[in-house]
Amino acid sequence: MDDAARDHLRSLIARYGRQLIEQPEQLRALLADAAPDAERERSLLIQAVECGAVAALRSASRSDGDAVRVARAIGLFEGVSGVRSDVANWVILSWFHALGNRTERFADVPDVKARPVVPPLPGPPECHAPPTTHTNAKDGATMVWIPPGPFAMGDPDSFLDSNPPHTINLSGFWMYANLVTVAQYEWFSWEMDRAMPPAPDFNPDWIRTDHPIVRVTWDDASAYAEWAGCSLPTEAQWEKAARGTDGRLYPWGNTFDGSKLWCSRSKLYDAGGTCPVGRLGVSPYGCTDMAGNVWQWCEDWYDMDYWKTGRARALDPVNLQVPPGKSPARVVRGGAFGNSMPMYFRASYRNYGPAFYYGNYGFRCAFRTPPALRQ
Repeated sequence: MDDAARDHLRSLIARYGRQLIEQPEQLRALLADAAPDAERERSLLIQAVECGAVAALRSASRSDGDAVRVARAIGLFEGVSGVRSDVANWVILSWFHALGNRTERFADVPDVKARPVVPPLPGPPECHAPPTTHTNAKDGATMVWIPPGPFAMGDPDSFLDSNPPHTINLSGFWMYANLVTVAQYEWFSWEMDRAMPPAPDFNPDWIRTDHPIVRVTWDDASAYAEWAGCSLPTEAQWEKAARGTDGRLYPWGNTFDGSKLWCSRSKLYDAGGTCPVGRLGVSPYGCTDMAGNVWQWCEDWYDMDYWKTGRARALDPVNLQVPPGKSPARVVRGGAFGNSMPMYFRASYRNYGPAFYYGNYGFRCAFRTPPALRQ
């Protein structure tokens, strides 16, 4: 079914669905008369009413946030109908808007893109200490509590001389358990009326919505973080969340293990592209993809000598100054699917990119004062 036909069906649901939601047979007749060639889509829209998914949208508490309410309805409908997630998204979003949720965005302008859905995101995998978690009601992200206190930062190897061994003290903070996904970034883009970044070849048209968003600049990532009620993690926050307090080299321990992260094996970029978030690169706190998948933007400006200065010994250090005489660049951490050398995936490894760069970089969010929480 083409987009124009789907938009026509959606506009009918927006116009008449609320009035006819208790009269499915009359609604069925209306849709059949208006869209005779869209039998499957008509059937799915009616099935969403009959299986209770639309009722779930109507009865759910608005304190949960739109993303949570819609995700629950999609999960219910997927389980009953067995359709693909993108089809379930279209059906539930059609009803979501029909029930009075910003229907003006598409009822009179059929070619406006529908509001995307944030699917239920994976919680933290098992780790040696059960994490304390909450959900950010703004984007549905699982957040992990990183307790206050010192940790061993840096690396003894000479090739990482920009991050020598030292002890850093941090206040407690919340960290996104997973990278920000395509689905979450689509939600942000829709709500803020921003364009999506150009889709990479390995994720055409952003069809893999559970993969991390990439091709975002530092400014893009920072704007998302502000929208979500938080910020980008500082470099020190990122490293503590990745390795814990025992000075381990990798999120899982001191020995490189290619099965524990998403990376290339024998040559650059042989991994082909990103993988779904929430599965690999698990840290002691339950944060995932802390090694591999995508490089991750941090709050700090990059200065190769910063961790050798007195400023870096303060509580909660963050470098907010561009080093004199240097080209401005922001810190990125974690290594990516295109890399294969183990050193890139050490929790202590520092890299950087120009703030305007939009290659295969992604991000996660962090904050000390949490936004709206849901137990």
